[in-house]
Amino acid sequence: QAGGEGASAFVCERVCTTDKLLRTLGGLAKDPAPNTCVTVCGVSSSDACTEACQRAVCVNAHQVPSWNDQCLRSCTVECQRLATR
Repeated sequence: QAGGEGASAFVCERVCTTDKLLRTLGGLAKDPAPNTCVTVCGVSSSDACTEACQRAVCVNAHQVPSWNDQCLRSCTVECQRLATR
């Protein structure tokens, strides 16, 4: 923007637990609430998307810690994939 304004602006991303997203992330999400949305604002689109995905999809922790970690990583990968489209 002109004059350098907006350099510290936040960006918001909304992630919804659609059937397609839940299929993409496979069985990593434990008891996800279908068709719910989470909006997160942050300093980058990628960070906001990843956090919104994690809050929407990975909110219920598995008893198997590695599944929780994989769910979080899958959100990061999916948001990066969407950002390159």
